[in-house]
Formats: sequence, structure tokens, C-alpha cells
Amino acid sequence: MPNIAFHLGAHRTGTSSLQSFLKHSKDTLHHANIELFTLPDTRSLDTAQFTPDAPRLILSEENLIGTMEENILLGSLYPRIASNLKKRAPSNLQPDVVALSIREYSEWWASSLLYLLFRQKKDYLKELGNIKFFERTWVDVIDSIRATYPGAMIVVREFRWKPDNPKRFVLEFTKWTEVKSLKSFRKRRNAIPSQLGVASSLMELGYTDLGNSVASCGKYSLLPKKIIDELKEQYEADLRHIKRLKNTKLLLGQQE
Repeated sequence: MPNIAFHLGAHRTGTSSLQSFLKHSKDTLHHANIELFTLPDTRSLDTAQFTPDAPRLILSEENLIGTMEENILLGSLYPRIASNLKKRAPSNLQPDVVALSIREYSEWWASSLLYLLFRQKKDYLKELGNIKFFERTWVDVIDSIRATYPGAMIVVREFRWKPDNPKRFVLEFTKWTEVKSLKSFRKRRNAIPSQLGVASSLMELGYTDLGNSVASCGKYSLLPKKIIDELKEQYEADLRHIKRLKNTKLLLGQQE
């Protein structure tokens, strides 16, 4: 049973909802001698120098492995994990377990781009043509985390696995019986607009072709269908690969 659990995101996979659940449960966790270190403290304090006061710890911070902006500007999926963890993660802590949620590639990239566009008012869509979608996969991301934390168990949650139950995910990667007594709490965070809203906004910004694609195919349809199909095939192949990795547990969602 782990004493130190790191939850490292990823972005756009229900991470904010999980963090809301944890913060809602912070007092109960504290009484069980479980310390929580997450937003906003992880953004305002020196995370690299953090030392827990309790015998057990959950650290949840998706930016430890990289940011959405970094991924988009570098055109690759979390390409600097090793250096980012060395610089940002607590240098005196080695997690017993690392939790990570992943999502189908075309959806993940589209969701990240649209989130930055609608929530942070930053237009990164102009970088769409520079993204090397097949350069790095979730398998590479897991390998990079494994290289940094070779002794940790890695629990990977596929995006479709119990999306409305962050409590279950926390229980899966901690195995702490105290989590069972926590009150279920899910507050949906950081959702992007509906398909029609996305399409209309893209057209207003001058992205007519993208707007038409979204209007006819779905709000994550920022890429040509051929690329989307290839990315979906790659994702399913990677899930099969992850399932075979040692010291790795895959929580697999239902097929759509």
C-alpha cells in the first residue's frame, strides 16, 4: 500500500474534477493523517522544496509533467517530462504510485486547443499545422515517467473509465480504505462550449473551414478525418501496449 501518491494529470482528462473532489475532502483526509497538496498551493509555493507533514500524501498537479501551451508550441505530447519533473516535482520525495489519465489523441489535442481558445483567450489554433501528432504517444509519456520514478506503480486511467466518479479513481491508485468513506463529489470543471458554440466561435474568428468541420462532424473535429482515424487506431494499439507493461495498471473504459 503506498504512502506517497502522485497524480500527474494529464490535462483535459477530468483532472480538475478529481482535484475538486480531493479539495472537498481535504478535512476528512487530514483527520486520517493524509496530506493533500494540489492547486492552488502547487502553483503558488515552491513545489520542488515541499515536504509533507503527514505520513501519507496525495500530490495532484498536472503541470509537473508539462503544460498544454508547452505541448502545442513544441508540437509534441509532453516532450520534456524528465526535465520538468526534475525541476518542478518535490526533490526529496519518491512516489510509491503515480496516477495518470489519458485520452484519445485527436480529442486530446482538440480539447487542449479549444480550452486555451475559450478559457484563456489564447489562439493557439495557428500552431495546429506544426503539431507532430505521431511523434510521441502515451506509451512514451509513461516510459518517461517510469524513467524518473522507476520504483513506482503507474496506474493509468483511460478517459472513458468512470468519468463521473473521481472517488473511485483515487481509491484505485491509493488503495486507502479511508477513501471509501469520503463523500462523492463531482463538480464539472473547464468544459468547453457545445458543438454549435464551438463552430460559431471558430467562424467568427475566421476559421471557416474548421468551423464547418466542427458543425458537421463534432466539436473535436479540428483535423482531417483520415488523421483522426489514424490517431484512433494508434490510441487503441497503445492501450493494448500499456496493458502489457510491467508495474502498470490500466483502467480501461468502455468502447464507444
